[in-house]
Amino acid sequence: MKILFSCFLVVLLMGCKSQDFTLVKENELQLNEGVFKEIPPAIADEDTYIQVNLNFNEFDTTKYELLAIYFRNQIIPSEVNEDSFSISGSINKELTLIENVEFPFELQPNEVVLSYKKKNKIKYAKYTIDRKISMDDIPR
Repeated sequence: MKILFSCFLVVLLMGCKSQDFTLVKENELQLNEGVFKEIPPAIADEDTYIQVNLNFNEFDTTKYELLAIYFRNQIIPSEVNEDSFSISGSINKELTLIENVEFPFELQPNEVVLSYKKKNKIKYAKYTIDRKISMDDIPR
């Protein structure tokens, strides 16, 4: 009986832990444009970075608070621009190759998860974004 109770308790705790990062079924925030761009290093000793930008049609800044972006196994500390309804951040491309066991989502290379707060509850929404090609991507 103790073994059965222990198994039940473990399953219950694991279920509660996984619910912390449950994606919303319907995205309340409608994405206008989502892009990522690789920024090559200016000098040889630096690393390549990836800039991620999410621009929304519009959202009520009194109801929603944008928190962070989850992209390529990294949580991106993000800058929020509420005037233009956007959030952006950058990551080191080299660190994306390291598998982070604490990363809560399985994402494709062009998928991003936005965490936001509504009524003091943190929610997670997944979006597909496009790669932006710039003049930096063209070999010289």
